[in-house]
Amino acid sequence: MRRLTSILTSPYNLNPFRDFLSIHRQLSPHTVSNYLRDVGLLLAHYPSPLSMTVTDCHDFLSLPIHRSLGPRSRARRLSAIRCFWRFLAMKHPDCSNPWAIIKGPRVPRRLPRVVATPTLIKALDSVDDTTLEGIRLRAILECLFGLGLRVSELVQLNDSDWRPVDHELRIRGKGRKERLVVVGPTVIRWVGHYIQKVRSEWASATQPALWVSKRGTRLTVRSIQRLIKSWGIQNGVMVTPHGLRHSFATAMLEGGASLDVIQNLLGHASIDATQIYTHVTPTRLSALHRQSPLGGAW
Repeated sequence: MRRLTSILTSPYNLNPFRDFLSIHRQLSPHTVSNYLRDVGLLLAHYPSPLSMTVTDCHDFLSLPIHRSLGPRSRARRLSAIRCFWRFLAMKHPDCSNPWAIIKGPRVPRRLPRVVATPTLIKALDSVDDTTLEGIRLRAILECLFGLGLRVSELVQLNDSDWRPVDHELRIRGKGRKERLVVVGPTVIRWVGHYIQKVRSEWASATQPALWVSKRGTRLTVRSIQRLIKSWGIQNGVMVTPHGLRHSFATAMLEGGASLDVIQNLLGHASIDATQIYTHVTPTRLSALHRQSPLGGAW
């Protein structure tokens, strides 16, 4: 198998494709990175993609490198390749697209893993808030569970996005879409405590990031994942940052919030993405929908 670095010898410079993904499609940096890797792998085996046939497509998908991939990863790889062909069609309008008839794998619907609210509250209260690290951890947890943020949204926050006077937080979500979320008193208290006690000590005056490390640099997704994992292990709770987001949505639904409200809070582009949470209380959901054609108030 050719090394992935062999794409450097390909006649295709992937930088324009990167710009297409980031600027035109406005995909997240994580998705852009995955798509570039997937397309790079294709080009490592087929340096002249415009000459590919349907047989070549099937041959590529049958390579041993795909056997260990789950349905979601295989579906994402196919999505990346199809996106690359749309990019090629902009440069070569007459090119054929052999991938158009390739069927993707069936992706099973995966229910979100949630943690019961009482369990999370007990674990939150166990955080040692007498240390700077503990104050930061508690503030991060309150944002993830109390606001349902994606961890990627959390790390992108700047100090200027925090508007406690207006009880608002400006979020940049998927596709660089901005939304304002209402911030409750608990989150305001802990984030304010973090800003006053921790960020003022660790961040320089020129650092725009809201969440910083001891070195004063912006926290990364990976660093927050490690913090949450360690906290969960200490409290006997299997949880991830995204699991806190799921737990927030589930708690909101069980508390009587309508799907369209939860959709707005989570920043979902489609209500279909929000409906996955209806497995929690389907009877309650039916009652909410009967209350109002708009989903009811909360």
